[in-house]
Amino acid sequence: MDINADDSENKTKKMKRKKGPPSPEEIEKAWNILRRGTREDMEKLKVGLLLQLCLDASLPTGGKKNKLIEQLCQYRATQDWVDSHGQPVNPIPPSSRRERNNFVDEDELRAAVEIFSGARTSKALEKIRKPALLILASTIGQHVPALTRDQTLLTLNKKPLTEKLFEAVSIYSFLYPLIKSDVCL
Repeated sequence: MDINADDSENKTKKMKRKKGPPSPEEIEKAWNILRRGTREDMEKLKVGLLLQLCLDASLPTGGKKNKLIEQLCQYRATQDWVDSHGQPVNPIPPSSRRERNNFVDEDELRAAVEIFSGARTSKALEKIRKPALLILASTIGQHVPALTRDQTLLTLNKKPLTEKLFEAVSIYSFLYPLIKSDVCL
């Protein structure tokens, strides 16, 4: 019985939350969420972190959690960190490994378009990751619907996909400038 009593005491001690100001690492993560996260991400932050963000941004610190979040959302808009719909301009990349592997940022997409437009063979396109190739394929499909009508282009493995894309652009040479303007806004 004594052993069980000690175990239950240890468990309750482990479950207690650390009190005090947020650590520098927590504050850095919170700033990253403020700059690049969604409102839902901000709602997951603890009140202490929201207060710290308000202090750092010279915003009032009075009020409940929702008021702090609203002030921080307005601050994000003044900093141009969000678009007119409140969505982050430069969102946080996805967290799961699979989502990260499928995530294509603007720089990677621009590089893919450059490789694509300068490719002399389909082998040159193999440098581009498949998620970027799929974006290029769907962009091409907007201009030449016959290529993606039956969705086979979007379901191909990487090598056949690169060959089909190269073939399509070889036939439809007018696609290069259209792809650049569509993808690299």
